[in-house]
Amino acid sequence: MSSYEKHLYEFGPYRVDPERRMLQRGNEPIALQPKAFETLLVLMQRAEDVVPKDELMSRVWANTFVDESNLAQTIFVLRKALGESASEQRYIVTVPGRGYRFAQKVRVVAIEGEDTETNSPSDSRAVIEKEPMAIGKPAVSARRFQIGAAALALVSLVVIAVVVLRPTVPPPKVLRIRQITHMGTLLHNTKLITDGPRIYFRAWKAMIASSVMYHLREGRRFRWTGLLRTWISMIFPPTGPSS
Repeated sequence: MSSYEKHLYEFGPYRVDPERRMLQRGNEPIALQPKAFETLLVLMQRAEDVVPKDELMSRVWANTFVDESNLAQTIFVLRKALGESASEQRYIVTVPGRGYRFAQKVRVVAIEGEDTETNSPSDSRAVIEKEPMAIGKPAVSARRFQIGAAALALVSLVVIAVVVLRPTVPPPKVLRIRQITHMGTLLHNTKLITDGPRIYFRAWKAMIASSVMYHLREGRRFRWTGLLRTWISMIFPPTGPSS
């Protein structure tokens, strides 16, 4: 075991041990998040100078993308640990449009430290809290991906439910079949037309194409020739080739 000189920082009632990463008020340790502790160190090392926001973020969050909201949240946590509010600014002063300034005079105190091969939990007295994940663009992208995936899954479930629960329309059922003619003389490609109780079609009679009406309810056939046939032919034109 050997001894060496270590430096502590003091301001007001507080003492900061950079090596042990510990903030104390008198003999009472104060829990502080890692990024808040690093921000405090940077501000103390530049005491009474304005530290730009970009410099703070580059030194505290090296090689990590964050925005000013992360820095503002860290300053809020640090002020709360020091027992001040944003309106008081006894320790940390906000300089609008520029950055932050540590308002207290910082004293550097040299003490004798001991260099040991291993540090037990009682020696280190670590009081640094585990820091939550910084909120940056990667976290926002992951959150948007989760929301999009959930929305897609919901839409898929709705589509499946509509397909499965949609009522099916049964095909029309043939109740019975009735033969309406035994003549065997229907015109080729003749058209069947119905108005409900009657069916109209054309058939050969003595080498003459005539029109026939079959009454479904009465089960009788009626055939028209002559003028009546001509009138019916206007409704049912011949289906053969035209000259």
